[in-house]
Amino acid sequence: MTNNEELVRMFLAEGAVHLYSSDPIILTTADLRYASVRPELRDLVSGCNIYLIACRPRLLIEQGTCFREGMLCGRFLVLRKNGWARVPFEMALPNDVDALIENIEVYTAASGTHVMLETRDEAKRRYLMPVHRIIASANADLADEERDLNVLYIGQAIGHKKSRSAVDRLRRHETLQAILADYHTYHPEREILLLLYRFENQRVLISTGGDLRLKPVASEAQERMHLRKMSGAYLNRKECISLAEAALINYFKPVYNKIFKKTNFSRASRIKTLRSALREELVGVIVEICTVNAGARLISEDCAPGHNDILDSMEVGMRERLEEGIDAQLYQDVCSEVRRMKHTHYARFALTTIQERETFLHGTVWLDSDERMPFL
Repeated sequence: MTNNEELVRMFLAEGAVHLYSSDPIILTTADLRYASVRPELRDLVSGCNIYLIACRPRLLIEQGTCFREGMLCGRFLVLRKNGWARVPFEMALPNDVDALIENIEVYTAASGTHVMLETRDEAKRRYLMPVHRIIASANADLADEERDLNVLYIGQAIGHKKSRSAVDRLRRHETLQAILADYHTYHPEREILLLLYRFENQRVLISTGGDLRLKPVASEAQERMHLRKMSGAYLNRKECISLAEAALINYFKPVYNKIFKKTNFSRASRIKTLRSALREELVGVIVEICTVNAGARLISEDCAPGHNDILDSMEVGMRERLEEGIDAQLYQDVCSEVRRMKHTHYARFALTTIQERETFLHGTVWLDSDERMPFL
């Protein structure tokens, strides 16, 4: 532990840029092939600027999927230690399909990769439900490890010379082709999925946290000017996307990425991608990424899925309150929020060392300990 005399607290309040996205669009690699003739798919992914290539254990759907008491019911085929296991599932249909349930036939693909719903009328409208969509929404006794998405590669959808969609970039992506070749040959028991994000949101988080035993060196006038600069900080779209990409790569360290995996973010002044935050007097980057709509946690070889005892306690407490008669809708809302939190990662980086400039991202020093606790 470095002595407090060697640390510098520049200001009482320090700021970090917080970048976050709406929930991802999830595609199979086969979807890319038909993107040019499916305008609705291109509209769906419009604006997506960060993509993840991920894999997980391949789950298939056994023949015989049907409707039972208004639910889509069937069985997953899951490869486990003792061979293929059958795991029952049930799933409520999307609202736009549920209204037609009395007039729909169910077909399970011979490959086990999707279920097709077809109306019995002359229009013969079809709804294709790939297995990953069913896994995300169905109730099934699957282990977390059977749902987990292992991040293999992270990239941005904006080219170096011109803008283009994530679908355009991925259709011609050499790394994706290498991943498909490797997994088809050496890991056929795993499937590849694409997660497309729109990192369209940014905000500035300002905190007085950190080592409160250090006296700020800035004057009152400098403090006011610094606070005003942070409050009006703004990064353009390209800067946000580049920051999000760099932070997520450094956080997950995907095996197929080459740059940013070993980047020292505390040397931000020497790294072009990070300078935009420093320009706005921000000394931290926080990138939030969620996969709750995929029903799966994000993991990588260097990033194990986290466990939060507080969230577990909240779930137990809410179940107890439900038994006591708490409003059912409130219970569902809280459970949904806790579930989202369990499927969210925060890539957090201070852009200075604590010797150069102490920030809340470096952590808090507890009075009865010399250990610096990580920012939560």
